Amino acid sequence: MKILSRILIISLIITVGKIVSWRTNLPFKVKLKQGFTKGAFSPITPAFATTLLDPATLYSQLGTEAGRANFSRFLYYLVNGAGTGYSISGPSGGYVGVINDITGPNALGEGLTSNGIESCSQIPDTGNATLTEEDGSVYLMEFSPPVGKSVPSHFPYNPSESFDNHLTVRLNGTHFMTAEFKCTSSIQTGYIRFTDSTNSLDFETYFQMSGNLVYIDFFMVSSADSTKVANRFYTLNGQSYSLYLVRYGNTGNSTSMGVSGDTASTLARLKMIDDSTHSDTTDITLASLSDCLELSSNTSVSSCVSSGISLASPGTFNLGSGATNFDVLSIKNMSLSSL
Repeated sequence: MKILSRILIISLIITVGKIVSWRTNLPFKVKLKQGFTKGAFSPITPAFATTLLDPATLYSQLGTEAGRANFSRFLYYLVNGAGTGYSISGPSGGYVGVINDITGPNALGEGLTSNGIESCSQIPDTGNATLTEEDGSVYLMEFSPPVGKSVPSHFPYNPSESFDNHLTVRLNGTHFMTAEFKCTSSIQTGYIRFTDSTNSLDFETYFQMSGNLVYIDFFMVSSADSTKVANRFYTLNGQSYSLYLVRYGNTGNSTSMGVSGDTASTLARLKMIDDSTHSDTTDITLASLSDCLELSSNTSVSSCVSSGISLASPGTFNLGSGATNFDVLSIKNMSLSSL
């Protein structure tokens, strides 16, 4: 399934350079007529020749201004897709592209429309629908009332409100994905929880997109090596943005990072801390921001203050374990919601 493989590659990239190949198989190829609309968010457009941004390489270049600028750029592209002149190790569309694929024409769309469900509001509270692929794979979608999930409180539209519908997806009898959606005509708001038992990976994401507005919370847990990742991105206008990522690595360094930037001025503030001793105290704070970067020239500049770029606290998030902070200790103890 190509959609799942793209998501899995993204999650592995976040763990800094851990990339594998995936078997592909794409179901559900028809776009819903309404209710699931593709966002129109545009990524940063850099003024350079095509450059591959590979986290395994970038991580070793953080001691240079250009390395930190490119790492900040990579984190942005990881969410929004690579801009002109750049490519990233993984899906070129980033989180936004993957979510559009799942909710739009390349994933749930055909499974629903082929069963007469052409909008979010038409998804029922009971029953099921199936889709059989050419290779004989059978996808079963089961419908039920929402199960207590709600729109994250920091999202600008419908904050803390319950989702409107709930569905589970099974492949050849195995439950691998759960989704909930908020049915609004112009705003794409949803929740997706999925698992890859073969590779011992679990994922959970909340998202809200409408034009240039993008809010995404993305979480990953690997039961194979205890790696855990929490990632938050938001922009109201496609210009000013903030991004936070905390990674706990049981077999490697833990990392905490924050980026706040402006796509018009191409300035970005970066804070990044490696916790090589596993003290579990690393967090994203407002103190001692490490760099103000000019991404158009890949150099450090004296201040981002004149452009009004600041790095606010990322706040908390709510998963299966309840309210959790963006710090290494919390991520170490993070548990996802049940599938």
